[in-house]
Amino acid sequence: MSLNTRIARNLWVVPVLCACAWVATMGGIRIRRIEAVTGLAGGPGVPVDARSATGYAGGQRGLILPGRAEASFAWISETQQLVHRGEARVRATDSENAPFGRPVSTPSPYRWWLAALAAALHGLNGQPLGLCIERSALYGDPVLLVLAMVAASVLIARTLGGLSASLAAVALAAFYPFAAGLLPGSPDPRGLSAICAFASVAGIVMGLGPGKGKIGRRAWFASSAVAGALGVWVSVRSEFPILMGVAAGGFLAERLAPEGEESPWRTWGLAGAVSVLLAYAAEYYPGEMGSLRLDAVHPLYGIAWLGDRTRHQRSQHR
Repeated sequence: MSLNTRIARNLWVVPVLCACAWVATMGGIRIRRIEAVTGLAGGPGVPVDARSATGYAGGQRGLILPGRAEASFAWISETQQLVHRGEARVRATDSENAPFGRPVSTPSPYRWWLAALAAALHGLNGQPLGLCIERSALYGDPVLLVLAMVAASVLIARTLGGLSASLAAVALAAFYPFAAGLLPGSPDPRGLSAICAFASVAGIVMGLGPGKGKIGRRAWFASSAVAGALGVWVSVRSEFPILMGVAAGGFLAERLAPEGEESPWRTWGLAGAVSVLLAYAAEYYPGEMGSLRLDAVHPLYGIAWLGDRTRHQRSQHR
């Protein structure tokens, strides 16, 4: 293969890099504005205390976020509590509704992401973890978006071609809900939920692409199911309609498939069911198993997914 041919085949990387540069540039502008407003309020002048959950003396806070940021401040304070107390999950917080506090029912993956990024920042700059969590609230969502763009582009380029990879990167960087749901200084799991929804559909599309062997197709369908299960864990309300649409399309595809053709949908159903049950255990084991909250990840969703696998299997035998 000539040098010109190799260059032409890899030109899809240029739009991907431009999309990443766009996200970094726009995010940097927003972060500088947040830091400027925080500085006007005297945020950096608050004494630092590594023993405090917030990183500031007396549990004070220095970060000012744009807009109505009540939910974002809650994610920050709950993550600081999780790290300071060494908790795996946050089930109650005393930073609101004094003196009694309030229960916390939101899922854990997004808090774990902020805590992991804060730990990386702490290793780089040595600042208290509470301060690093505030920084992760600025950088967390853009970093998540860039990682999703790069991963999606590489995988799509290998399966559907460079043009599709370029379009996917540009779409993730510029279109709603990704561009608006993953802004600096607005920590919220809706962006992570949108990425999971995208991955759960993209895995099916790539699995049905040309040139896939039996094992490769099953692997793509299994990865789609794992992404969908993570989406259910992060936000049932956002992910469940997506999965219902995918399941309906799969059932129709099974009905129209030639007799005797190997079905990857059974792999999708089994992988999704197991992943949902594992997510439920990670969120609630051991003390809160048996919760009847259907607005959060629940074994019934895994059973329904397994039932979808059985339905596809029966459809294939007809």
